[in-house]
Amino acid sequence: MESKTLTVLIATYNDRVNLLDRVFAEAHPHMRYIVVHQVDDQQDYNDVAEKMCQGRNDIDYVLSSTTGVTKSRNIALSLVSSDYAVFMDDDVRLADNFYDTIIASFQSSPESSVLTFQAADIEEGGLLKNYLTEQKTHTRISILKVGTIEVAFDVKAVKNCGAMFPEYLGAGTSLPACDEPVFLARVMSRGLTLTFIPKVIVFHPKLSSGKEFITENSLVCRGVAFRDIFGRVSSIPVIVLFYLKNRKKFKLTGQSALLALFKGYFKTHFNESV
Repeated sequence: MESKTLTVLIATYNDRVNLLDRVFAEAHPHMRYIVVHQVDDQQDYNDVAEKMCQGRNDIDYVLSSTTGVTKSRNIALSLVSSDYAVFMDDDVRLADNFYDTIIASFQSSPESSVLTFQAADIEEGGLLKNYLTEQKTHTRISILKVGTIEVAFDVKAVKNCGAMFPEYLGAGTSLPACDEPVFLARVMSRGLTLTFIPKVIVFHPKLSSGKEFITENSLVCRGVAFRDIFGRVSSIPVIVLFYLKNRKKFKLTGQSALLALFKGYFKTHFNESV
C-alpha cells in the first residue's frame, strides 16, 4: 500500500519564528512543513529563514505581510497538496508517534474527513484538557472545545468543500478567539464528518485554567461565533446558557457581559466568502 503524505501547517509571527526549531521533527519521508511567517516589525528575517531550511528539503517557508493567524491558516490551506494535514502553532513539540498516529487514525476512520486529537503539557506531560476517553463523532457543541493544534484533516475533502477560517476572528484581530469552532462548523455544514480520537499528537505549554473574561471583545467574538456556528435562531439559547454558566468569570467593568455577547450576535459588517 502506498504511504500517505502528511503536511504540518505552521503559523508564526515576527520573531516567534525563532521558536520553530523544536517544532520540526526528524525528517520523515512522507512528511512536510509549510511555515507561514507574518512580518510587520520591519526586521529582516532572511538569515532565520535560510537557517531554518538549511539541510532540509521538507520545509516550505512563506513570508507574508498579512495580519492575523486565520489569514496564515488560509494561506497554508491554499498551498497544501498532501493527503492529510494538521494545523500547528509555533510553540509546540510533536509527539514521537505523530505521523503514525494520524495516518492510522484516518485509515481506521474512513468515514471521517476531519479528526481531532489530544494535546498534552509540554513540560509535565499531562493532558491539557478534560478530554473524552473514547472515540466520538463531533457535534456543534463538542467542537466548541477544540483547539487548532488538535485538528488533522483530509486535504482533498476539506479543500473541495471550500471551507476557510473566518478572517474576522482569531489572534491578531480585534476579535481574538473562536476561529477554530467556526472553521469546523463550516466543514460540518458542508456534510463532512468530524471525529474525536483519544490519542496525543502534540505537546503545548500549559493552558491557563479558570479563564476570566475581562474585555468586551472577548465576549463579542463569542457572540459572533455562536451565531455563525448555530444560526440566528438556535444561537440565542446557546448565548444565554453560556452567560448563565460562566457568570462568575465575567470581569467587565461597568459593562454588561450579556449585552457584549449579543453585540457580537448582531455584528454584521463582515465581508468574507466562506
